[in-house]
Amino acid sequence: MRMWRVICMVCMVLLLSESLTAQGRTLLSRAALDSLVNPALSTTAQGKLEAKNGVISLGTIKDNTRPTARFTLRNTSSSTIEITSLYSTCGCVTCAASTQSVAAGECMSVEAIFNPAGRNGDFKIDVLVYTSLDTKRPTVRLTIEGVVEPATSYPRLKVQMGELSLSRREVVLDSRTRTERIACINHSDRELRISAKPTTQLTLRCEPEVIAAGGEGDIVISLRGAMPTSELRTMLIIEGVTATPAERMIKVTIKE
Repeated sequence: MRMWRVICMVCMVLLLSESLTAQGRTLLSRAALDSLVNPALSTTAQGKLEAKNGVISLGTIKDNTRPTARFTLRNTSSSTIEITSLYSTCGCVTCAASTQSVAAGECMSVEAIFNPAGRNGDFKIDVLVYTSLDTKRPTVRLTIEGVVEPATSYPRLKVQMGELSLSRREVVLDSRTRTERIACINHSDRELRISAKPTTQLTLRCEPEVIAAGGEGDIVISLRGAMPTSELRTMLIIEGVTATPAERMIKVTIKE
């Protein structure tokens, strides 16, 4: 819930900032906006919950793996500390605490599982630990870093969409070519069921319906109904892969 509150807060600030800038004033600087998403650590909680390994390097990993980083934290204060929430700066990391309460002098662990699908290259992701020591600012910042590389090289399929490699993400349909195919490969370790919500003009299916781990398939986009009277540019949002809506978009141009 804290993550959604932060996201909503930032969106509101951005909208207000844009509105006021148009009137010749700026609401917040970029540094101030960054501090909302990436807040400074609590000063009142400083030194009371210490991480023995605050930065963990996962090294070079494949994009079809799910590596786990385990952090150890020790309560160096004289009182019990409650873990109120954990917040990852990337949706590709899920995290969990071994306990919600750590007594004075005792240790606990935080486990962060990284899903690198579609995120090739260097990465650095923070996990913020919020406690009863401060209701507004995080007590500890934990970091995982490393490099993601493709599990398999597919030179003919250069477009990445989460767990899929695609031959392209744009198609053109007309009265002669009412169906187009996009070759794809599932480079994850699980089956994928690919779909998209049909529109008035378009349908999408996958052949085969379920692509096995490491398997190949085709995304088939078809024009249905009458041709539009003028050129139409639209899009389909792919479902079944782990990626943002913008990353799951296939652009479609319909023309005579």
